[in-house]
Amino acid sequence: MDIEGSMDVYRFGKSLCKRGFDPAQLADQVDEIVARVQSTLQEWIASAAVVVVADGGDRRITALRRWTCALPDGQAEMPCGGTHLPDLSALAAVEVDYMVARDGTGSPVGLTVRSRPILAA
Repeated sequence: MDIEGSMDVYRFGKSLCKRGFDPAQLADQVDEIVARVQSTLQEWIASAAVVVVADGGDRRITALRRWTCALPDGQAEMPCGGTHLPDLSALAAVEVDYMVARDGTGSPVGLTVRSRPILAA
């Protein structure tokens, strides 16, 4: 996480592949996946869903908090780690980009996911 957005890096390990994950198939479909993610994010933003940060009554700076949002497809909830918008209408968009990392032979070995929120004017 940084002030511009977030970046997650995933490695396609042997145990993942042994369980049936096919990195080559993901690499072939990455553009389609990004398009579907963008579409879903736009639906969520259009819903203007309210964001709630629940602290369980503990207002200390060190208290554990949960970020919750009633999205069109159901409730989303995760540990909270910072400042949040009051609702999703404060966003104009969220840009996402998926980049497949490849080894020296061209085989996919990992995925980097970047996201960047664009605030509404």
